Amino acid sequence: MALSGTARQLDRRALGRAIGVGLLLVGALAAASFVLAGDEDGAGGLRALVFVATVVAFGITGAVAGRGSPDVLPHTHGALASFATYVATQAALLVASAAAGRDVEASGFGIALSALLAALAGMIGSRIAVRRSGHAA
Repeated sequence: MALSGTARQLDRRALGRAIGVGLLLVGALAAASFVLAGDEDGAGGLRALVFVATVVAFGITGAVAGRGSPDVLPHTHGALASFATYVATQAALLVASAAAGRDVEASGFGIALSALLAALAGMIGSRIAVRRSGHAA
């Protein structure tokens, strides 16, 4: 099967490095979110802080991807790395919730919106990284 032009231009090493960083950052925050979700007593402020930190972590993931491939599709790399990190952490959270016997409440719209937010944060992170590095993208 032949790859399309865009797929051939993707830097798998840059994506892998960024996804690894993203899994470390977002994974730690997902674990914190999992713990906070079990706490029904006034953890709303902490949940909001974890949410903001998670969006920033997706941006950092995109920055790592964009910096790893500044001349070839940096924003695509940032979006893909952040999206892949989102999918992996959500899958891990679903497994952890099932193992803990928790009910999983998810809406298709909420999942799609969160995935879009992750990809957008990755694109913004890649944009910032590329601009700081002096490359034109």
